[in-house]
Formats: sequence, C-alpha cells, structure tokens
Amino acid sequence: FCCSAVGRMVQLSVLIPARDAGEEVARQLPEGMPAAEALAESFEVIGIDDGSRFETIQTWRLLLTEHPQLRVLKLEGRYGLSAALAAGVAAARGQNVLVLEPGQRYLPEQMGWLVERLARAELVHGRRRRSRPSKFLQAFTLWPRRLLFGLEVRDPTCLFWAARREALAGLDLGRGMHRFIAALVAQHVAEVESHEVG
Repeated sequence: FCCSAVGRMVQLSVLIPARDAGEEVARQLPEGMPAAEALAESFEVIGIDDGSRFETIQTWRLLLTEHPQLRVLKLEGRYGLSAALAAGVAAARGQNVLVLEPGQRYLPEQMGWLVERLARAELVHGRRRRSRPSKFLQAFTLWPRRLLFGLEVRDPTCLFWAARREALAGLDLGRGMHRFIAALVAQHVAEVESHEVG
C-alpha cells in the first residue's frame, strides 16, 4: 500500500495529496486518468494519504483495483500538506510532476494546459479565479512575499501546478513550506510562471 521511487521512469507523475477525501478522488479519477494518458505515453498517479480515516483507506484499496496506473503512499500520521507533497515528489518517477487537489475544481483538459507550458518554464503555477474584492485582499496580503522573493505567484496555496522533476530535487518542504514551492524553485532556476485557472 506504499510506493517508492524505485522502478522505471515515466513521462508524467500526477500527485494527489489527500486526507479523508476518498469520495472526491473516486469521482476525479475516471476523467483524470484519460487526461493523463492523453498527455504522456507513460504516466502514474500517486495518491498521498495524509492520515485518513478507515473509510478513505478502504476507498483507496478499491481504486487500486480499478486503476492500474494508480499508486498510493500512506503516511503513518497526519503530517500536513507540505509533508505529503515532499513524500509524493520523492516517490514520483515522472520527468514532469503535476500536483492536483482532490475533487473536480479543475477540468481534466486544464492538466494539458499546465504541462504544455513546461516547455518554457521549470514550474507553472495555477491560481484560482477570484472576485475583484478578493483579488485586492489577496494582493495586499501577498505584498511582503513579493517584496522578499521578487516573485509573481498570486495564489501560492493553489494545489494545481506542474514542474520538471529536476526543479523539485532537494527542496526542503518543512511544515507550511508548500506555500513557498514556487519561490524555492525560482532560487535555482530561471523561469516560474503563474496563470489563472478554474
């Protein structure tokens, strides 16, 4: 019920970090799997379970029988999103890594939109559509981060992004550091892009 980075490389790894989100993932995979297959000749989907309850574990077991490209990495406690992403990146065998939140917020065809943009950037970060007042508040709260890192990522908590695997190598994702993935990558590579999606 766990996975590691051992094995042949694939073109694309799709990571779904989840806690108690079995139903959302079960609805997501029937459309997500064909979308990933259309993007890469070889791919894998890795579910990272961050200490879910028994019902979700049972759902994962059922999904494993239905989707041969699915692997599940089960963390032995509730360590948080940063730890789940770090574990998923370490287990990924793909040349490109795509992170997707559980559920159906993002359409399957938007996965292709992200991967295509990796041709000119090491990391492409999505951002959720927001109302005008919400955009103003977000811009105000992110101002210190832009000042510190000099980076235009308007929605750092958005769980819809893609990166080349080598750009993620060696990142220190301590508690809460998933919010700074784009900034950490930008310290080592030239191109990070941010685009509105959803």
